[in-house]
Amino acid sequence: MSSSPLPTPCIGTCSTVLGDRVCRGCRRYLHEVQAWNSYDEAIKARIWSRLESELEQVFARHYRIIDAERLGQQRLLRPLAHTSLAYRALDILRRQRQRPPAEIGLQALHPGTPLQVLENCLAELYRLAQAQYERAYRDGAGATFGMSSSKRVP
Repeated sequence: MSSSPLPTPCIGTCSTVLGDRVCRGCRRYLHEVQAWNSYDEAIKARIWSRLESELEQVFARHYRIIDAERLGQQRLLRPLAHTSLAYRALDILRRQRQRPPAEIGLQALHPGTPLQVLENCLAELYRLAQAQYERAYRDGAGATFGMSSSKRVP
């Protein structure tokens, strides 16, 4: 990980403003979105780690990286040097929804158009994030580091 501050995972499609407890864009929890700027780098790193872990679980069921060099050459619009190739691949796929995965070094593992495979992957990823949230915060559990509920991190 670089010594520069960790960027926000936000991708500009926040659904927490619509009442979701888990953002459909970046998959952070509502309280994480609200308190991001007040978190220290260690807490931000833990959140990024959770997001990466969820992505790794789901991404591997939908895509295989077949050309890491080609994937690594793709232009990123956000500072994602600290993330995995899978995380960067998903960022590229989101921006270029109709582009065939093979053009960026990926193989789709399910039939369908590039958009259908991406939407299925994103839907599964969101379901996992929701389940993680429910498990961590059921009945008010999950507050850590003595933080108030607005700053808690699983």
